[in-house]
Amino acid sequence: MCGFIGEYRLDAARADLDALCIAREAIRHRGPDGDGEFLSAQGRCAIAFCRLAVQDVSPAANMPMTDSDSGMTLALNGEIYNHLELRSRLGEGASFSTHSDSESLLEHFVANGGATADSLAKADGMFALALYNEKEESLTLARDRIGQKPLYYIANKEVVYFSSEIKALLAHPACSAIKADKKNITRYLATGYIENSTGRTAYESIRALPPATMIFLSPGRVFCEERYWEIPAAPAKLAPAGLREKVAGRLADIMPGYLLSDVPIGVFLSGGIDSAVVAAMAAKANRLAGDDSPRLRTFTASFDDPRYDESAQAQAVADHLGTDHTVLRIAPPSPEEIEQILLQYDQPFADSSCIPTAQLCRAASEHVTVALVGDGGDEVFCGYDRYRAMRLGETMTPPRYLLLRIAAMLAKGVAPRNERSRLRRLIRFADSLRHTPPEQYFRLRSLVAPEDLSRLIPADALEGEDAAWVVDEFLAQYDQGEFEDEPAYAQAHDIRSYLPDDLLVKTDIASMASSLELRAPLLDHKLVEMMLASPIEARLSKKARRGKVLLRELFAAELPKSVFSAPKRGFGVPLASWFRGPLQEFLADTITSQAFLDAGLVQPEAVAGMLNDHFSGRADLQHPLFATLSLAIWAKNHPEAIS
Repeated sequence: MCGFIGEYRLDAARADLDALCIAREAIRHRGPDGDGEFLSAQGRCAIAFCRLAVQDVSPAANMPMTDSDSGMTLALNGEIYNHLELRSRLGEGASFSTHSDSESLLEHFVANGGATADSLAKADGMFALALYNEKEESLTLARDRIGQKPLYYIANKEVVYFSSEIKALLAHPACSAIKADKKNITRYLATGYIENSTGRTAYESIRALPPATMIFLSPGRVFCEERYWEIPAAPAKLAPAGLREKVAGRLADIMPGYLLSDVPIGVFLSGGIDSAVVAAMAAKANRLAGDDSPRLRTFTASFDDPRYDESAQAQAVADHLGTDHTVLRIAPPSPEEIEQILLQYDQPFADSSCIPTAQLCRAASEHVTVALVGDGGDEVFCGYDRYRAMRLGETMTPPRYLLLRIAAMLAKGVAPRNERSRLRRLIRFADSLRHTPPEQYFRLRSLVAPEDLSRLIPADALEGEDAAWVVDEFLAQYDQGEFEDEPAYAQAHDIRSYLPDDLLVKTDIASMASSLELRAPLLDHKLVEMMLASPIEARLSKKARRGKVLLRELFAAELPKSVFSAPKRGFGVPLASWFRGPLQEFLADTITSQAFLDAGLVQPEAVAGMLNDHFSGRADLQHPLFATLSLAIWAKNHPEAIS
């Protein structure tokens, strides 16, 4: 895992390597183990690299890495899990000077004519890369299929700058005077994330390279983005009989690649199904590798609040699997720590679980350099309650709908003002059923209801419109593909957007800030393809009372029963009570500061109303308030962008 910043000239000027080396210091946390620099012979391309050494820690494996015969130079941020397979395909005539995955990938590109759609499709892993071809003076930029590793760029007619994080671009002297994109901030306040998956960022002139996408650059021309992988639009249903064996076989096949490391490696255990499954797979792969394999290390976070503490469940899994288990105590954050964590994202970021994630990564990095996680299990295997809601909605009979509406009306007078309460969730579900399935899903997913967006967003930010266009964009993306059930539409939407725009941004920034690499086996793209083509019975039980049916069946005999019977909690913090207690003053002072309100990103009256409703207990608005807090902190620290 690493970081890089580069420059590619489309004109006759020479790239400035010295300026890139200075800007590289902004992302030093991504690669504390070594530096690398590259300047092409003609001066058209330059790259400054910082390395986190994981596979082959010797200096010989440093990047950028050049193949002298072909003139190709590679900068790679990520891991190629099937790199040994790529080596074997090259045959006995291929020679290597390292055992790193970066050299495997470079020689794979050399043998296949560069980083083409076909050659990228043969690489399994998480990556953002730049491949320069000296002979053609061309550059290819590419990202992995799901969007686990980030890549941002600024392009004009003369030059393209590209980097692993936005902060390195902002640190470059040629990339100053970057203005905020208020329309993208409107989208952020609706959904809770900046839509990097569609190329958008919080800045007008900075673009994110979407997942599964490549850009080819050559002198005098900029080619359009090209996708090399898509979620199957109309997957042919897999037969239930063979599905279990196919998924089990794929999980067994990929696990050894995820355990390749020359530095200490562990597994994050949350107490839930996904991380327990990953730990079980890793423990089994360790056993199959032989007695020389070190005992698997596992880590879990422990919190003071019992509603969010799953350390006892995690300990039970660790005991069952016989791992070397460590419980990491996580203390409530100070306002200064919250601000520090949020600023690492370079853009407004509304997922409050970034706080415990950052704390856990910081603590775990003192023990290991690599950790496996259960990310993707909910999206791929159908684990969220909102997927169950979509299934219940599409199968509901008119009499049941009428009874549900009556129950929701009666519940409104007695339901606690806690968004996690069953009655409050019942009310929200019943209200959503009045709408089409795509809008139902928007209402289940959004931070702010469509009718409230126009009250929160200033008129100039909406460019004279109401906020309906935000909803329309969401609905259009939801409707992509031809699936046989609504949960599949919702899963595909989350894999296209929620994962690369929220969860994977969270884990990449939080882990790399502590020089820690996270690997997510359940995000394997072939698992994605299989599960979206699976019958609904493999994902949700008959009455939609529980999800992850296939995953539960596959690992029922390998894990404690308590893993599958415990209620789903998620990895969060008691934000609602914090905002009414120790963080109340910090929240109010930050989002009602005159400088923030003068920036024109939100309506002052709406902000005041949210604070009053939350503090008084009339509503639980922890998530829109956290989104506003993150926006205010970003605006305070990037005044040049909003001036």
